[in-house]
Formats: sequence, structure tokens, C-alpha cells
Amino acid sequence: MIVILIFIIEIVAVAKVFSISGFPSFKEYLTIYLPLPVAGALLWGFIYQMNRAQRQLIVLAKSIHKVEYIQGLLLSINKLAPTIDDGITRINLALDKLINNYFNEKECNSEEDIIREEKKDLVPVDSFIKLLREIKGVVSKE
Repeated sequence: MIVILIFIIEIVAVAKVFSISGFPSFKEYLTIYLPLPVAGALLWGFIYQMNRAQRQLIVLAKSIHKVEYIQGLLLSINKLAPTIDDGITRINLALDKLINNYFNEKECNSEEDIIREEKKDLVPVDSFIKLLREIKGVVSKE
């Protein structure tokens, strides 16, 4: 959508500049080139936010899957046990193991863990600034 809109704006701006006889002014050049970095920044922001949302969805989907999987296992133990007493002992053993695994396992269950997962997408600002300085140096030499 944004790409199509930028394409239309660029066509209109280029047609406007070509219709003017003589050398176009800075304002007319600005109308041609300004939408490109704005669109690039918007696309980068949208993709960044989409990646954050997908990472949160993965964490939540894992925890939901785990809960449903454990629920299914407990129901199957209850239904497949040959006797009631055997089913009760199996469910008790399974619950004990689940509790032990729950306390020994580290997962993304809190808000801090989700924020830590989100920070995996961050671009180091220092390397970005260094890259911009190198680009500036190359451009100024020419």
C-alpha cells in the first residue's frame, strides 16, 4: 500500500517537474525525493513492530501449547487407566513430575522475560552511528 502510494506521488511529482520549463527549484526537487526516506522509515518501523509482535506471539503460543498438551496427557492417563486406583496413582505421579519440572524450568512467563525476548531485535546504536560516519566520510571524499 505504501509502496503504491509513493509510486503514485513520485509519478505526479516527476510529471510536474517535467512540465516546468527551465531548471526546477529546490522545493520541486524536495517533493520528488522526500517521500522516499519517509516511506523507508515507515516500512522499517512497521517491520520492526511486526517482528516484536511475532516474538511475543511465539512466546504466548508456546505457553498455551504446553498447558493444552499437559491437559491432554492428564485426561488420557485418566481415561486409559485400567482401574480407578491405578489412574489415581498415575495422575499423582504425573502431577508430581509436572510440579518438579515447572520449578526447575526457566521460561518466558513474566513481562521481564518477554521484554528480554523483544530486545533481541534491537540494532546496536553504536554500530549504526559508526556506519553513518563511514558513509559520510566516503561521500565527503568524492
